[in-house]
Amino acid sequence: YLRDVRRERSEIAPDVRAVLTEVESVHFGARSPSAELFSRIHDRVVPLVSKALGVILFFMAVSGTISCGHLGVDNINDIDDNGKAVFRGDSSPSGIHGIASLVELVGVDMRQHLEPLEKLPDPAISTLVLLPGFDVDDIGRRRLLDWVKQGGHLVFAGGHDFPDWTGVVIESEQTARHAARPVGRYAYQFGNIELSLPSGSLLRCSENDTFFTRDGLCYAAHHPVGDNGGDVFVFADDRWFMNITLPFGDNAAFLLSFFGALHRNVHVLDKP
Repeated sequence: YLRDVRRERSEIAPDVRAVLTEVESVHFGARSPSAELFSRIHDRVVPLVSKALGVILFFMAVSGTISCGHLGVDNINDIDDNGKAVFRGDSSPSGIHGIASLVELVGVDMRQHLEPLEKLPDPAISTLVLLPGFDVDDIGRRRLLDWVKQGGHLVFAGGHDFPDWTGVVIESEQTARHAARPVGRYAYQFGNIELSLPSGSLLRCSENDTFFTRDGLCYAAHHPVGDNGGDVFVFADDRWFMNITLPFGDNAAFLLSFFGALHRNVHVLDKP
């Protein structure tokens, strides 16, 4: 990794080397982790990832050490000509390859869903994540509602036209600027965390459905559906579900906690 950084980003190579030395002293050596060591590494890493988006390539390379596995695919047709798994959640800043690798730590298998809505996975064991570019017509919305009623977990990662049964709409007149936080009744699950995100959209939702707030307003909503444990989560945007958010705030911790608490067979629906 250091050789790659020296070749591609020589100006940050000394700082990267210092970070790797600290990490390896614990991972491969006899040094014990401590709050002091974590803070020192953290204080070195944050300026690095803030210098330019290009450094995210370094981060994604390191994230590959999280798991020796590969992202799941739905069937044998999802293999390219070189025999590699096809997954559109790439390692670019706006992709989700790093997120998929991260959540493997808590046993989550995240894959792109390449089948039509007529062939959704088993709702008793599955979570669907709909990205903003995935279009759903009226028939598809009814099909998703029936699927959730059977016990599925459905996550809208942003969008502008949510089904009526989610109970939310986009707030068109206000924009959020500060961190997002879980409301009180969800703090026991996620702790006192903050999602560090760029300025973005907000939702209008009921107080009972409010999941995360931002600038005192609804950023994410949680709405139970049916009597079989079905749940719908709606986020105002998809900024929390991108590789680039991982190094900031408590974003990675939230992703682990959030997906770890849902059905761990996760299918991501994106535009074709």
